[in-house]
Amino acid sequence: LKSGIKVKVLAINTPKYKVSTSEIPVEYLNAFAFESVFIDTKVRITQAFIYLFNGKSYVADRFYSEAFDRKIRETLQSTHDFDIIQLESIFVAHYINTIRKYSNAKIVLRAHNVEHIIWQRLAGTCRNLIKKIYLRHLSIRLKKFEYNILSEVDGIAAISLIDEVFFAKHALHKKVITIPVGIDIDTIPAEPEQREFPGIFHLGSMNWMPNLDGIKWFLHHVWPIISHKFPGLKLYLAGRNMPPWLEVLKTPGVVIAGMVDDAFAFMQSKTIMIVPVLSGGGMRVKIIEGWACGNTIVSTSIGAEGTFYKDGQNILIANTPDEFVNQLNKCIRDNGHCAAIANAGKSTVFEHYDNSKITERLLQFYALLLNYLI
Repeated sequence: LKSGIKVKVLAINTPKYKVSTSEIPVEYLNAFAFESVFIDTKVRITQAFIYLFNGKSYVADRFYSEAFDRKIRETLQSTHDFDIIQLESIFVAHYINTIRKYSNAKIVLRAHNVEHIIWQRLAGTCRNLIKKIYLRHLSIRLKKFEYNILSEVDGIAAISLIDEVFFAKHALHKKVITIPVGIDIDTIPAEPEQREFPGIFHLGSMNWMPNLDGIKWFLHHVWPIISHKFPGLKLYLAGRNMPPWLEVLKTPGVVIAGMVDDAFAFMQSKTIMIVPVLSGGGMRVKIIEGWACGNTIVSTSIGAEGTFYKDGQNILIANTPDEFVNQLNKCIRDNGHCAAIANAGKSTVFEHYDNSKITERLLQFYALLLNYLI
């Protein structure tokens, strides 16, 4: 909008992330001519079983709805001047045929991840043999679906350079670019007068399986060692959709903060952010936000994947329990080391994640697809 572009948002509302229109600011609703359609994407055992034999991707097909298809058709029939239609993730790719039928706009896939790789990694870390086989089955079906979609769009806006390389390899003759998630630099809060030190925390939605599996791993393999070394140390777990077993957890030193009203304020009240992600793809937006908030981040390689990170400079990488303990030990014992890593992370945000620069790059990509200069 700041760049003078007219934008309409048509959203899918799901049970997992259901939002009431009354919760959305009126200014946003008006500025983006916002509309949404509810789709019940809940997993159903009978349908999941049927999809074992029909050759399709149950993960993707749950997001198709005749009502949403009809809303797209009505929107395109009443408004004929769209230049770009951007699909947020492959899960809205089912509607490409309708878009092509009623619009001449260029279609851009905003790829949040290479989706099938997430499921491959989940299968790889799963210990339950039956679940492992099923997850592998889901990843194979999703991979087929994802590859087919790549040939049907005009351009791909990947969320990370790693993903861009993948899409450039598998989406031959398609225009691909990296457009990371950014930060409005002007909204970064001022550095607080004091933080809890060492104050270790994790912030993330607990209905995303890689987050939940990572925290289970950390609590089981890392926390007993580090909390024994530093009696009285606190670990804060924040985020929505905390499972019941976490909410009633009585592990010494672990504080279940749950859903926080102000994520930035919460992050700025603590010092060290942990990202013990063992599966997943794309990029962790919370790392960008943690950098912006001046946190020292200790992450697995997979957790940091897709960001402009340099181990030992703007982030600390740990892939095993011993490595996590060692990195946390260094931070806790040396506040200066901790602060240096945090300051470098903040500089990374200004260099690579300024939304104004990212928007300019995206608009240039649109112009390339439309064959005109801006």
